[in-house]
Amino acid sequence: MQIDEYTHAAVLVSFYRTFTEKLGTKRGEELFRLCTDFYGERRGRRMAVRALRDGNPLDFSSYFAYGELINTPGSYTGTYEVTSPGICVETQTGCPWAAAFQKLCGMDCASVYCSLIDLAIVRGFNPQLKFEYVQNMHCA
Repeated sequence: MQIDEYTHAAVLVSFYRTFTEKLGTKRGEELFRLCTDFYGERRGRRMAVRALRDGNPLDFSSYFAYGELINTPGSYTGTYEVTSPGICVETQTGCPWAAAFQKLCGMDCASVYCSLIDLAIVRGFNPQLKFEYVQNMHCA
């Protein structure tokens, strides 16, 4: 079953709110961060298994080819440019998850989730790849 960005964001916001309401902001956010890392690393490992199964290297080209979440056509605007074997420059100008988090009034969740998820997925896919971001759409 394919879910859209809004549904995915709604699930994340629900977990974030439940954790912070039940455990307090600090501990709830700490648990949410841990869950985000765990979820992202597992996604990355599943992607790596499929890439290796198909005989592809664990590089950024395969990373993007084996991504699990499919965004609604036309809802994401951005570019990816692999500038060398281990370097990829991504520029996002519009993100359907950002729009969904905004509609859900889940910007606290978005700030935490989006600052961690790509790092965790890349780490799970291939810990030798490096991923750094300059800014988060939810914070700047």
